[in-house]
Amino acid sequence: MADRRILYGLAIGLAIMLAMVWWATHRDRHAQEAGGSSIRVVSSRVGRAFAETSDRASNGTSPSSPTGSLDMANLTVNERSEALDHRPRDPVWSAKTEATLGDQLRDSGIAPGEIRCADTLCLVKGTVATTSPADRQRVVDQLVRGRLHAAYERAGIAPMQAINIDADDAGTISFTEYVQRK
Repeated sequence: MADRRILYGLAIGLAIMLAMVWWATHRDRHAQEAGGSSIRVVSSRVGRAFAETSDRASNGTSPSSPTGSLDMANLTVNERSEALDHRPRDPVWSAKTEATLGDQLRDSGIAPGEIRCADTLCLVKGTVATTSPADRQRVVDQLVRGRLHAAYERAGIAPMQAINIDADDAGTISFTEYVQRK
């Protein structure tokens, strides 16, 4: 009887573990097929990519992007955050750009959140309050299609063609976007 309970417990544990592995390997594909996005936590690639970019810069070879910053087109939100944390801050440009971005977001009807710039890379977070499901969809469509591009253009920066958008039950839409100096 005790052996049967142990085997039953092991079978349940194995089933749970297999379900977790399946979910971890299929959730990204499912989110992309549904038109959404997912966040992958990958820390080793950014450190290596950042080190490789720093090595090329110190050796006099050209970095991986035209602006002299890390080529971040294929990095996740977490990887971009780590890259931003490792970049030196340009005090004059960063302070001016952060203030300009805050003003531009407010002028666009967006409540600015965290805005943080380094030497050539900025993190921009903001929220937009909506009143109806149709209004939410319109705001999301505008964010995806570049509602902020004119504001970024005036601030002298360019979006990196990746934006993370979340919505809560109250209708507030939050976004996180990384942009780079032109």
